[in-house]
Amino acid sequence: MSIQTTPLQPLQRSEGQRRFAIIFGIILIYVAAASSSRMLVQLPQNIAGIWPPSGLALASLLLIDQRGRPTLLAGIFTAVFFTNLITGMALVPSLGFAFANTAESALASSLLIRYVGLPITLGSIREVIGLLGWAVIGTNALTGLIGAGVATYAFAIPFWPTWFNWVAADGLGMLLVGGAILSWSTDIRKRTFAILGREIEFGLLCLISLTIGISTFSTLPTAINYPYLLIPPVIWAATRFGVHGTTLIGLMMTTVVLWITVMGQGFFSSPMEPLSTHLLAAQTFFAVLITSGLLLAASQHERVVAPDQSGADEY
Repeated sequence: MSIQTTPLQPLQRSEGQRRFAIIFGIILIYVAAASSSRMLVQLPQNIAGIWPPSGLALASLLLIDQRGRPTLLAGIFTAVFFTNLITGMALVPSLGFAFANTAESALASSLLIRYVGLPITLGSIREVIGLLGWAVIGTNALTGLIGAGVATYAFAIPFWPTWFNWVAADGLGMLLVGGAILSWSTDIRKRTFAILGREIEFGLLCLISLTIGISTFSTLPTAINYPYLLIPPVIWAATRFGVHGTTLIGLMMTTVVLWITVMGQGFFSSPMEPLSTHLLAAQTFFAVLITSGLLLAASQHERVVAPDQSGADEY
């Protein structure tokens, strides 16, 4: 008995191959991001100042189709597990951290899909609050218990400070890296970019933001040696470049300042307190700052879109 090949079968194979190639590419980027993020890792807790892979994983799960999500989650687990093993971590904590990170991505994406809906571009206050409540705070607070438990078991360190740092690091990764990918994905597909026509202004904004961040390495005059210097660039980005600019500028400044904080320098460092306290202070500051910027950008976007939608409804 012969089986005839229908035109649908080659199409299904091509879609499957394309999906696999996308997932494989995401996993490679995930491994690269995890490896580079080791520069921000605080020992002995093995907790980073910011964990970009958490944002990459969340955004990828929200952007890929439903059939690809189980395979992507399996890839994330494998990537975390082998990355930890390669860097010299023991088997049990490697498995524990892999489970915590994978559960975090799966739960956060499921809650956002169910209660916020797709697509998510952070172009509305509802979407920003949903990302903050369901993923950055809610999911991380829960799965951070697993991660902190693994760290406490493996490295004999205090549980609650480790939990706080875990929630803050993964939350910043979701807020900044995840937010950047989600906000830019629509523009990339439509080939419309928020900075077009304002490239010089955006370049100047990036230069000023980097200068402020790097300047914390040196001893600034007492009158200006305060974190409020980091606020104007975020307001500038939110009002002129929307969510796109806010996430990119926020990611740039956050990475630089947190790295400087881990090195024992900058606004948030003090010789009288442990490094974990400094890092948590910096993480909390940036979480509040970037959230405020995203809400400002989203509210401005809603005001621009609302008249267009009401005009379209009239027709």
